[in-house]
Amino acid sequence: MEVDEKFWLIAQKQEREKEEEERKAREAVRECWEPPRADWIKCNIGVDFDKKAARSGGAWVVRNERGKILMHSRRVFINVKSLDEAKYKALLWSLESLSFHHLNIVIIASDDDTLTKVILKPEA
Repeated sequence: MEVDEKFWLIAQKQEREKEEEERKAREAVRECWEPPRADWIKCNIGVDFDKKAARSGGAWVVRNERGKILMHSRRVFINVKSLDEAKYKALLWSLESLSFHHLNIVIIASDDDTLTKVILKPEA
């Protein structure tokens, strides 16, 4: 077997392994996602924070009650000093995006309820 063939086989094996990991990740998300009530949509918000670079990323995805993705977006925020600030920026941007798209009957879901508590009970 020639060197090129060996590299090709290794690359194919790595590609199959990567695809399998991605499939398992999608299944894990699908298993824990709860659909909204009929006639509602659900917006899931995700955040990632890089303290060293003072940068964060935000993403949102809107699905209907059957789990069909209706729209999604992602963006980068710079000069972010903390994870809480990253979460705040992502939430604010997501809400602005939903408003821009005239999506009104929406359930907002995030992996952290800190901001939800701040909004619902600011005095606490």
